[in-house]
Amino acid sequence: VWKYTTETAVNTPLSYSQSTNRLVLGTADLYVHAIVASNGQRSWRTKPSQNTAGTPNEYSYGWPVISDEN
Repeated sequence: VWKYTTETAVNTPLSYSQSTNRLVLGTADLYVHAIVASNGQRSWRTKPSQNTAGTPNEYSYGWPVISDEN
């Protein structure tokens, strides 16, 4: 069992990539995280937007779609 800590609230459901064994999620600060499912280590973290987090710039209800291989 492992624990992964983000700097802010998680705002999207977890997505799982079977081909890379990664969990992908978006947080309230507009970052997207990829986590190695087997050990909880961060694979990568990126902010795909230059916008400041907050309404209307937020991940809500499953937005956005992220490709963990690109």
